[in-house]
Amino acid sequence: MKSVFRIITAAAIICAVASPVMAQQEKTPQANYTIEVKGGLTNAAAIEASSSNLLRYIAQYAKREGVDNYTVKIENFTYRNTAKPFAVLTVRADALKLHYTLNTPVLNNKNILPQIKTGLATIAQETSDREMKKI
Repeated sequence: MKSVFRIITAAAIICAVASPVMAQQEKTPQANYTIEVKGGLTNAAAIEASSSNLLRYIAQYAKREGVDNYTVKIENFTYRNTAKPFAVLTVRADALKLHYTLNTPVLNNKNILPQIKTGLATIAQETSDREMKKI
């Protein structure tokens, strides 16, 4: 019983501390973006659901850079006329001049969203690196 009480208390403390931080992140101005998907392995709604925090961080960076609207482009295609088929996944935010390219074994629906999330995380890291260079 004591351990349950401790867990509940710890959760309440974490929520009390994290809540203002999350509220501030929601209030930070951000650019408007659209998600354009080519290749047919996923859709914009699935990407938005799995990577919303990364997309919000990139949109906040875009707004600080003076970009009001941009498109996140997700493209994947497969080279089949080689000895071993492989796929290319590109995640780009052209207005921000940021992109991520991954050459991988043939992509399928099971691993496309984590790969896209990795691409968005890489772009988010690049935005963070750019901001650190300004300091």
